[in-house]
Amino acid sequence: MEVQNAQHTILFECRKPISLLYVDDDPGLLEICKLFLEQSGQIHVDLLSSAQTALEKLKSCTYDAIISDYQMPGMDGITLLKTLRSQGNFIPFILFTGRGREEIVIEALNNGADFYLQKGGDPESQFAELEHKIKLVVEQRKIKTELVESRRRFTDLIDFLPDATFAIDLEGKVIAWNRAIEDLTGVVKESIVGTGNYSYALPFYGERHPILIDLMLCQNPEIERQYLHVKKKSNKIIADTHVRILNGKKDLTLWGIASPLYDTKDTIVGAIESIRDITDLKKAEEVLVESEQRYRNVVEDQTEFICRFLPDGTHVFVNEAYCRYFNREHNDIIGKRFAPRIPDEDLVLVRSHFASLTHEMPIAHIEHRILMHSGEIRWQRWSDRVIFNPDGRVVEYQSVGRDITEQKQLEESLRQTNKKLNLLNNITCHDILNQLTALLAYLELNGEKISDPEALDFLKKEIHAVNKIRTLIKFSRYYLDLGVNTPDWLNLRDVCMGAIPGREGITVTCLSGDLDIYVDPLLEKAFSTLFDNVISHGEHVTAITVSYRKDPEPGGVTITVEDNGAGIPDDEKEQIFKQGYGKHTGLGLFCLREILLITGITIRETGVWGEGARFEIRVPPGRFRDASSA
Repeated sequence: MEVQNAQHTILFECRKPISLLYVDDDPGLLEICKLFLEQSGQIHVDLLSSAQTALEKLKSCTYDAIISDYQMPGMDGITLLKTLRSQGNFIPFILFTGRGREEIVIEALNNGADFYLQKGGDPESQFAELEHKIKLVVEQRKIKTELVESRRRFTDLIDFLPDATFAIDLEGKVIAWNRAIEDLTGVVKESIVGTGNYSYALPFYGERHPILIDLMLCQNPEIERQYLHVKKKSNKIIADTHVRILNGKKDLTLWGIASPLYDTKDTIVGAIESIRDITDLKKAEEVLVESEQRYRNVVEDQTEFICRFLPDGTHVFVNEAYCRYFNREHNDIIGKRFAPRIPDEDLVLVRSHFASLTHEMPIAHIEHRILMHSGEIRWQRWSDRVIFNPDGRVVEYQSVGRDITEQKQLEESLRQTNKKLNLLNNITCHDILNQLTALLAYLELNGEKISDPEALDFLKKEIHAVNKIRTLIKFSRYYLDLGVNTPDWLNLRDVCMGAIPGREGITVTCLSGDLDIYVDPLLEKAFSTLFDNVISHGEHVTAITVSYRKDPEPGGVTITVEDNGAGIPDDEKEQIFKQGYGKHTGLGLFCLREILLITGITIRETGVWGEGARFEIRVPPGRFRDASSA
């Protein structure tokens, strides 16, 4: 008893005094009781001499506990107790009386009294016992109140969770059932809270049996086998399950997570489970998986090499064709920095190619050589796309390529054949020109001996025809060089400067010093021809300007050559590029277009008649680069 008193002394010494109401019709006992109970300073006692005045007092004041005598005039202590309980007042109540009959004790306890203490005996020990019981009953009521409040807060918290959630105690009785699970199952809280025997399984499975939440209270492999994709994470279990019918809905997939419930001493006092209907999500996942599989099948069936890689060269995807070509397994490439060996002279081109990919021009094409593991050199053509994140940082490249070695070998074979044919043609043309020169000489000599006017007219026509033949043969020799030499990177400014000499009185401005284009080496001759046409047909040309701009979509650059001459009439803008059209031979612009087309470059005239000619030369992606990156 002394130990208990010491414990309660420590427990209450930092708290405010207990407020106590003592009701008794004996004035002397009221006084002595107050003296004993208040001497520790832990209890404050108010005294009343009747039950009726106590009821009135309680309407305006609150107390932590009541001590009441049993036998009092007007209303006894048990009647006071019954009245309070009928009013919903469950204040701790101790019956302190001189009557010790058993039926009184039973009646008091049955009507909600917390303790019964009989008067008499040694006053000091009796009041010490009374003080102990007062403190004990107040502490018990406080704990009970806090427990009820804690459960209320717990229930309120669960009630506002977005996921369907319920909880059970160690006996398997439902102690919480929130609004979301009411909506999910159609079962209201009032009909299930307090029930046990696996009642919480009925809405889901139509029968009583252990479910996921029960795994928190007992390990049972049979329960786990009911679920799909069971995962254990710390003290939680996560799993999926299929439900045939739930609240009128059929064939549902539910996701659940269960964990233990602990009290303040970290003792397991129950379990809690949250449930989510993921049927639509699962269907969407299945559609996505099916779509990804179709996409993967399409990609894997391609003969082109397809890959995706990070800026540091780490590959995140390659298709089967890519692996077969390089004789590697997926695991040898995915997640690793894989790069085929590229000859040094082509490596500069490749680096420049990727450096040219921007927001404005995210796609470009390139042809280059690679060194195979066997030492063989092969050609590839790639289409590359850069992917940016919302911050504008490069996060990935996507590439589609194919082997063009046979095409390149065929082109080289044709080039060599053309060289041989050109050599033969040059010899033949040379011989023909020699004979034409001799023929013209004879015709000139013959003209000196002819006096007949009609014969002289015929002779002039013959000489004109021979001169035209000479011009055509000279052009054919010039045209035969097209496509013979391999295209190369030429600086646009250097090309312009090489075409300028000999044009006195003409100012040529070139605003394209940082642009290289991949083109036939005859481009300088072609620009010289273009300048000749501009000057000869522009009538009063004094200035020519060459500039360029980058095009946003689908990429590429446009080179502009414009003058301040007469310009080209609208009905002649396309005709000027046809063979034989024009004031002279009509071969200059025709030949220029053919030179450009060798590498996919196009030309058109877009100027305004009367304001000067304007030629736009469009270079496709992969056929230009910044000279500074070369």
